[in-house]
This record gives sequence, C-alpha cells and structure tokens, in this order.
Amino acid sequence: MITIIRSDEVAETRDYLAEIFVDGFYVWLKYFSKDKDKLINALNTFERGDVSD
Repeated sequence: MITIIRSDEVAETRDYLAEIFVDGFYVWLKYFSKDKDKLINALNTFERGDVSD
C-alpha cells in the first residue's frame, strides 16, 4: 500500500525531494549554478507560500 503525505508536513523529506528535483532538471538548472549542492540548498530554503483556494 502507498501512503501519500504532503511534503510540507514532513520536514525531513525536503532534502531528499530537492535532491531528486535537481538531479532530474540539472540540464536546465546548471544555468544558475554548476554546483548541485548549492542548487539543493537553494530549493531547501525556498519557502512555499499558502496556495489554498
């Protein structure tokens, strides 16, 4: 069984999700920085605003 949990409810998954995102989109993200760790840290510090209806 798969359990779906919102990423903003589980803080420790943010690092992992940022790493997956950078690995998947590095071809385009390397325009901003060639250092993957910097890109991952930038995504980790990005604050998600409230997107409720």
